[in-house]
Amino acid sequence: MNSIPLQLQTEFETFLRNRSIPTDLHPFYRKWLRFYLDFCRKYRFPETERKSLDYFLLNCREKSKMMYNNSRLLMQLRFIMNQNHHDLHAYG
Repeated sequence: MNSIPLQLQTEFETFLRNRSIPTDLHPFYRKWLRFYLDFCRKYRFPETERKSLDYFLLNCREKSKMMYNNSRLLMQLRFIMNQNHHDLHAYG
């Protein structure tokens, strides 16, 4: 993950302070800013355009769905394995 350019980071920190965002949350805000900047660089979106943010949020939503579906699949697999735990030991 790339770093945030110094001038942007300074402006962002000022923005967070002016919005009274608790300082212990600043690292999370910086992390998401880095994610956004990396996304824009990777897919060649202009960082300052609102449409780029819309694409980023859509991308996050899609990844979240994928992670949710994968976690459901893992939970189902875990359930099946627990149900058949004694059968698994017979083969091991």
